[in-house]
Amino acid sequence: MSIPREVALKTVPQQGIRLVQAPIYELKQLRMPVKKWETPETITPGSNLLAGFQDDTYEIEAEFEMGSATEFGFKVRKGAHEETIVGYDAAASQMFVNRTKSGNTQFSPFFTGEFRAPLTPVRNRIKLHLFVDRSSVEVFGNDGEQVITSLIFPSPESRDVELYAKNENVKLIALNIYHLKSAWRDE
Repeated sequence: MSIPREVALKTVPQQGIRLVQAPIYELKQLRMPVKKWETPETITPGSNLLAGFQDDTYEIEAEFEMGSATEFGFKVRKGAHEETIVGYDAAASQMFVNRTKSGNTQFSPFFTGEFRAPLTPVRNRIKLHLFVDRSSVEVFGNDGEQVITSLIFPSPESRDVELYAKNENVKLIALNIYHLKSAWRDE
């Protein structure tokens, strides 16, 4: 099971008509605003704009302008020895989810790995929309042109989030982070 989605047809430059997916509008009722950046920030290797932010159920909306970074994105459900990487590989023009160090992976040799989907920048920008909870990560790239859903089994202590860039810089155009309330009960 994954979050409820709306599907639609969209004309994508250089690709024609595509089926796109988006989280249903009603999920916005679960949001509790945490952090918001509307002023562009340059993300450099080794820096973490999200240092100190911890949560286990949250939503991230981010827009990046392509720079010289070879890879950028988020390390979610990060702990001492765990992390799930949700990123963009600029050279391959692919978004990905890497769960090789996502927590408990010993139950099957087929569970670990990296999952990729082609994603072309639009006007030199990439959008990543993430939903992260205690056992899953869902990523919508460029308004649902590509979607990756992955199960993860991190320890409860792995609650950090890192915004990263590899080798060079990338410009963060906008970032919104929301804590997500439970859909099943009042918190």
